[in-house]
Amino acid sequence: MFFPTARAAQFYAALARASGCESYDLHSRLSQGARDKAAAAFGSSPSAVMFASDVIARGLDFPDVSLVIQVGWCV
Repeated sequence: MFFPTARAAQFYAALARASGCESYDLHSRLSQGARDKAAAAFGSSPSAVMFASDVIARGLDFPDVSLVIQVGWCV
């Protein structure tokens, strides 16, 4: 799931983890090491959910992803 802000991606990933869903967040507020670790863990999981910011979304490639959701704000 892609969100317009890093804070939104971080919030919804934490909410999903609190409900028991295997999930990872990937955004500019993380260190490069934390981003690499999250991407690797997500890529090797058969059923995890990734919550990422729009900026991070550019250039990511996870071959076995079957659903991508873009979340936006309506004004």
